[in-house]
Amino acid sequence: MAKTLKTDAITETALNDFVAKDSDFGFEMRVLRQLRDLQFECLHSGMYQDPVSGKIRQFDIRARRKKGNCRLELAVECKNLRANYPLLLSSVPRTTTESFHQLIEHDNTVMKFVSRVRSVQPSSAYNAGEVVGKKTNQVGYDARSGDLLTDDSPTFEKLNQAIGSCNDLVNTSVVSMDDQVRPLFTAIVPVLVVPEDRLWQVDYDENGSVIVQPRRVQRSSLFLNHGWTVDRDERLGGAIQYRLSHLEIVTLDGLPHIIADWLGASGFFAECMPWFGMS
Repeated sequence: MAKTLKTDAITETALNDFVAKDSDFGFEMRVLRQLRDLQFECLHSGMYQDPVSGKIRQFDIRARRKKGNCRLELAVECKNLRANYPLLLSSVPRTTTESFHQLIEHDNTVMKFVSRVRSVQPSSAYNAGEVVGKKTNQVGYDARSGDLLTDDSPTFEKLNQAIGSCNDLVNTSVVSMDDQVRPLFTAIVPVLVVPEDRLWQVDYDENGSVIVQPRRVQRSSLFLNHGWTVDRDERLGGAIQYRLSHLEIVTLDGLPHIIADWLGASGFFAECMPWFGMS
């Protein structure tokens, strides 16, 4: 339903106030600047075809950073959450079967797909026993009744866009034969970035009892376990199955810390350390 607007003309002051405080695009540009400051090559506001609906959609940011023989590719969506409607993740301990992520491995003759379950290794990006998000909700007060209300649909749409953008990145990585200088390993990660102090988390145990009360956090992971088939030319090894294990949610001020972790000794390329250059 369309909102009913006042008949008052919008003034320069009103537009300046919107740009300074409420502009979603302004927040998106802050995220883009932060990623570039963190040495990522970025594509901003491009188009892709949604793998489910077939519709043409627009992504916010795609970011790429190479380190040695490894490359981290991020499908970044930005959500300019307001203080009166923050995001709460409900988390539980990660199980052994949930403790995995997948890499794309390349060589000079054929691209091979590898999947590694890392639950028993200390240098895993997603360790068993650590808490992982299973539910997202935005929480606010109803303007009329004053009651608390929750809704996950606004954020869920952004999460879906990040996943769809990852699908496009994976397809390009395993199908294209144009890239003559490939890394040995590529990690592709969906990311949702929100403003500072707008991300909260509550932790439950396996039986549903709250073990850590809601508190502000800079980062959290949401378990996905979302997979699809990528069709490839037989020269590239034929069709493969790819699976996204997690989606990362991080505040803007938390980005430098989580990037350092992802590219560090306990990050996505931990098992590749014999080949993991430091440049």
